Amino acid sequence: MDVAEFKKKWDSIPVATPDETDDLDREMLTRAEKTKNDPTYTLEDIMTSREKRRGRMTIRLPKTMQDALIRSAAEEGISLNQYVLHTITAGEIAIRVMR
Repeated sequence: MDVAEFKKKWDSIPVATPDETDDLDREMLTRAEKTKNDPTYTLEDIMTSREKRRGRMTIRLPKTMQDALIRSAAEEGISLNQYVLHTITAGEIAIRVMR
């Protein structure tokens, strides 16, 4: 897939509006509202704190997203960790190409 094909595919992904009647959407909107004033960090801040980190990160995902990631990793025959790393890396490369 070349850059033009990727961009076309990316642009075809529909943008969903949160459904305020859906419990999960409502919960995520509430969390987003609570954290909108959280501090932001510069790249320099993040890189200077690099020595303190151990390469581990915990994130909270909706169960449906976690299930989908687990299924995708199993279909690829790799661990969930490997699958997530691959997906993040592929996304980062795509972002760099799109710039």
